[in-house]
Amino acid sequence: MRFNTVVLGLLGVAAFHVSCSETRAELKAGRDVQSFQKLDDGSYAVVCKDGLAETVSEKDLLANAVCQINKYPYVLKSRLATFLFSEDGEQANCMLGADQILRFGTQDQPLSVSEDHFLIPIAPSSLADCTLDKGLVLKSHVQLGRHVGAKVIWDNEAPEAGVAALWSDPETVTSSSSGTLQLGPVDDIVPLSSGWLLAGDSRTNKVMKINAITGQVAEEYQLTVAPGRMLLDETTGILTVATRSANKLVRINLVSRTMESQSVPTPVVDMALAGHGQVFIIGSKDSFTGQILLVNGQGQVLKEWTTDRSPSAVAYDKTGKNLFVFSGQLQRYEFDEATLNLVAKEKVQAGNVGVLLVSPDGSQLAAPAGGGNGNGYSIFDFNAKNLNEKNGEWNVGAYPTGAAFFTQKDLFAAHNRETVKIFNKTTHALVKEIDVNVNGCSYDDARGMAVSRQENMVFVLSQCGFDRDSGALFWAKID
Repeated sequence: MRFNTVVLGLLGVAAFHVSCSETRAELKAGRDVQSFQKLDDGSYAVVCKDGLAETVSEKDLLANAVCQINKYPYVLKSRLATFLFSEDGEQANCMLGADQILRFGTQDQPLSVSEDHFLIPIAPSSLADCTLDKGLVLKSHVQLGRHVGAKVIWDNEAPEAGVAALWSDPETVTSSSSGTLQLGPVDDIVPLSSGWLLAGDSRTNKVMKINAITGQVAEEYQLTVAPGRMLLDETTGILTVATRSANKLVRINLVSRTMESQSVPTPVVDMALAGHGQVFIIGSKDSFTGQILLVNGQGQVLKEWTTDRSPSAVAYDKTGKNLFVFSGQLQRYEFDEATLNLVAKEKVQAGNVGVLLVSPDGSQLAAPAGGGNGNGYSIFDFNAKNLNEKNGEWNVGAYPTGAAFFTQKDLFAAHNRETVKIFNKTTHALVKEIDVNVNGCSYDDARGMAVSRQENMVFVLSQCGFDRDSGALFWAKID
């Protein structure tokens, strides 16, 4: 078999012929392609004009589906001419010219390795006379960005613009209405967009951005200890991760892809986002009492309060400034963000509550408990301004375990380990039922639940195995 290698101009479109046996096909390549060649298996090795390389099918090459933005969403631009240094200091340095742009795929984006330096991969031929495959560059000499559609959003622009990139993933197309993704032992998930979510794997100590439908992993963040509960501040793109076996919080900036570790006085049982980058965390103070801590973005404890018993769940309503804590009973507190005063209000029985959820408008509180909140297996729709009142209840059936409020739609989802039930959030009427199928998950213990950002999918997270050493994520379309 023989092939032709064709070097294209950087502008316009070139057409040419590649011979293979007795067949001839007209191939076209866009202006971002520098060269390509046919391989023995029929695929094509493509080199993009900025040195990035990929292997594609003839179909993709004919369709010009090569060197595309969505394959290389991350961007680095030099502010001025600067050097790329080898990690060991023994290889020759490379020059990055002023205003030069490098692109990176989802698996090889720049990595923050110190306060002053990024470590960046260097594609062959992307830089003239450079023999390094990766190099250190001063953070002050470059800026990072990410494609949102055809536009590049730089990290130093408005924070909300950079955060918008977190929700820009294209819709994952599938004909299936539901499916199961096998995972490692995962304690918590955070939905992003279009089937993508964040998952914390306690076996590898990694937080991953993973596609629930395809299993593709786009980003990974390596922690030194196992991740537990996770919270995403959608205004800043900062993910706060509680660690399971250490008194630590890890803050991951998903926009700049940097992270830092912060020590806290207690192992974190649960967390809730407060205002101004602050977080409420709960844990045990000693064998008999618990504590509530208000921690700022730098990990400093601003205020501490004691509970009668060790707490297991917390939620905060930013609209009404109400804090909810379950520690044997369900307690409401009123919080003053100016003085940081916390005033205890009514306390009610609610069963053995595992998680607390506040509706987006702050008017409803759900407290799923395995035995239900009352005499039956239902979840009470508590009035979030007065827990002695309830607006009704959602009849989930034995045994209510996980739940989630929708943000845009007037819906509420809950599961009882076997069935996901979608209710009208206001009237409490049952709208839809979906059987939970977690094939391959022995001794399954379905716990966590989430709704996709587009509100067209639901997720149920299960822990699997006798020792809970693996996991499974069930997903289902709603529409």
